Amino acid sequence: MEAIRKSAELQPDLVLLDINLPSLNGLEAARQIRRFAPRSRILFLTSYDWPELSHEARDIGALGFVVKSEAARDLLPAISTVLRDEPFFSRPDDPAKV
Repeated sequence: MEAIRKSAELQPDLVLLDINLPSLNGLEAARQIRRFAPRSRILFLTSYDWPELSHEARDIGALGFVVKSEAARDLLPAISTVLRDEPFFSRPDDPAKV
């Protein structure tokens, strides 16, 4: 809930979310952030390496999805790419990967 409140208040360029959040899952938080901070770009950083979550994140409007096991390689390029309004999904079989 704090991520949603802060995003609405600050309208950040980038919101970095995990799927597993304490009171609300990250996908639902992203849906609400898209509503209250539509210009904020959303990038997921998560331990869940499930294609379904990557696809759902994209469907919600997230521009990026990085699996924590690939973060050392992918996180900084993902941030740069997402801030250019381009998609970055770290799953190699995902057609949205840049």
